[in-house]
Amino acid sequence: MKTKLPFYIFLTLSFAFLFAQFSVNVIALNYYLVHLFFGFAMPFLAGFFPAHLFRWNGWSKLPLNHDWDGYAWSPKVAVAVTLIISLINEAITDPKYNGIPFSQAWHHFAIDIAGMVLFAALYLALLKPLLVRDHQRRVIQTFPVHGRPQE
Repeated sequence: MKTKLPFYIFLTLSFAFLFAQFSVNVIALNYYLVHLFFGFAMPFLAGFFPAHLFRWNGWSKLPLNHDWDGYAWSPKVAVAVTLIISLINEAITDPKYNGIPFSQAWHHFAIDIAGMVLFAALYLALLKPLLVRDHQRRVIQTFPVHGRPQE
């Protein structure tokens, strides 16, 4: 769907996190909250990742040769990209650069997934009805002579 609302939500959440970080140092207080925040907030930004990059159309039709679709946002792509980023971070980056094996940091990945579940719940409960209603408002309905909308 074409909307900027998830981006604005991401910016608002990011500024709120920065305010909390500078106020009470959330990272030192509870690092699990940072992972929960990542899993929750990142899909709002990651949903703008072009979905056609996940499809293979052959070497001649590489997605890099096509224009990006503007502000298209997808909740499925949002969760998929966030999951991939989290898995790469916890399973590859942390063991290689921080010396933390995945067997000792799997709970960070689990908390990221909990944040994504929270995102999905919020999306299904609040954001999807809002975006669908907003889209339906733009549709022009035709009214027959009797005054009722046609189906």
